[in-house]
Amino acid sequence: MKYSILSILILMSFIISCNDGVMSFEINRIIENKSGLPVEIRVFFEESLVETLNLNDTDLSRKEGSCSDNGDRFFCNSSTGRDLDWTDYADSIAVVFNKESVNSFCGNIQNCTFDDRNLLLLPFFLENDQQNTGYIKSIVANAQVYTFTITEEDYENAIPIED
Repeated sequence: MKYSILSILILMSFIISCNDGVMSFEINRIIENKSGLPVEIRVFFEESLVETLNLNDTDLSRKEGSCSDNGDRFFCNSSTGRDLDWTDYADSIAVVFNKESVNSFCGNIQNCTFDDRNLLLLPFFLENDQQNTGYIKSIVANAQVYTFTITEEDYENAIPIED
């Protein structure tokens, strides 16, 4: 009896999440600032600034969206109108700490080196979604949540901005 109720609940959640053969789920990207300093996140495409986020210490930025897969096409939409994944319209990101120093992250462009942390690359959209980019994945209700925390160590590894 216990297993049949569980089976019914799983089946009902699948039916509710599918509409005419389209399976949908929620996805959230959270950027959390725990560096001890205010940060400005500058998003660039071909050296042009396309987006800016300002986060005080302990602030966070949340971008929510939904993804759908109808078998032929997979797509995600954000509630803010921009894609959840910056790589569709950005090739680099600069995190500026208190207007004093900067950490840069880049996508799949020439002369780009990667370490284990890359704010630009949301693992969900990578071919290998297990790749470590610094995002921590969790499941909350029906949403996949990816959280990237900007830390004091990021600030310590930043390059001073020259006047």
